Amino acid sequence: MAREEEVTLEAVLKLAKKLSPAAKLRLIEGVLRELGPIVEAQESSKHVVRLEGLWKDIPFDVSDEDIREVRRELSEAIRRRTERC
Repeated sequence: MAREEEVTLEAVLKLAKKLSPAAKLRLIEGVLRELGPIVEAQESSKHVVRLEGLWKDIPFDVSDEDIREVRRELSEAIRRRTERC
């Protein structure tokens, strides 16, 4: 049986540099999908930070979903831009 070769970050980066811009974006999206559950697990255990000082009277009602939506929009804009190149 063939022995699996160890994959290093340096080897992955070297291969990623050979990809087209659109393929690089798809790679990043794939990695983000893989990391999503890990990040969500960490976010569920974080503590709430209270705004103080100059910020205490400013309403800050941005939800996690709002941030995710903006990230999706940005990713889509980047994908469209790289596809034009």
